[in-house]
Amino acid sequence: MPLLQQYLLLDGATITRLVKQFESEGLVSRRLDPQDNRYTLASLTDAWSASHGWDREVHRMFVTRLLDGITNEEQEVTFACS
Repeated sequence: MPLLQQYLLLDGATITRLVKQFESEGLVSRRLDPQDNRYTLASLTDAWSASHGWDREVHRMFVTRLLDGITNEEQEVTFACS
């Protein structure tokens, strides 16, 4: 299974910050990987499903928040590589 960091082509600090923010909002839960505690597993919560669902608008908002602070040029390079 690919790491979120590898899949999104973002640095670990950015991923951690976003996951912590979503966790503080009750939208994501985190736990250590029982097979390798160097990794953290993140899951969407029932609160996420109840309040957001998963549609195009939610996806757009997620990507917008995820890419906040990343220049357009960096985004183009990222998406060209994927």
